Amino acid sequence: MNLVYVSPQYQVVEYAGERGGFELINRQLGVGTYLRGEMADKFRRSLSDVFQEEPTEELVDEFLGNFDELMRQPAVFH
Repeated sequence: MNLVYVSPQYQVVEYAGERGGFELINRQLGVGTYLRGEMADKFRRSLSDVFQEEPTEELVDEFLGNFDELMRQPAVFH
């Protein structure tokens, strides 16, 4: 498990291994989604492109906002 990004609005965690992928959480709404397979690969490449330019928190949050429609699962914080 690797915490990739955290802001007041979003959290992104990457999981390694055969069933690895990305967990995206909208912290304000308390919902999230899990991306794996081809979708996780595309997300990884896109996120890498965003981070190449030393982005602001607002820019990263704007990028993650593109995935809000996928974030439907209630998030349970432990």
